Amino acid sequence: SLNETVKLPEHIKPVAQAIRFIEERLDQPLDVKQVSGHIGFSEYYFHRMFLSVLGESVAEYVRKRRLSQAAKSLIAGEQKLIEVALACGYDSQEAFT
Repeated sequence: SLNETVKLPEHIKPVAQAIRFIEERLDQPLDVKQVSGHIGFSEYYFHRMFLSVLGESVAEYVRKRRLSQAAKSLIAGEQKLIEVALACGYDSQEAFT
């Protein structure tokens, strides 16, 4: 666990928890309400906390991580472009491109 291997400051622990939750669900629909609810904070407070620690919103973080995963899949040639686009939450290959 991240908290066990590295001593995190208290204000960062909920964000680390949220990141673990997000990383385990990158292939599923995610929003700030689900993530904040999982770690027991209000959406408003959690959004501000996440933004202050990472410098980006939950939605931005999720989008970047999904695109990073998509790039790995495309480079590996494991999936067709449309399959990668749909897995990243895009409705079409054009929107993904």
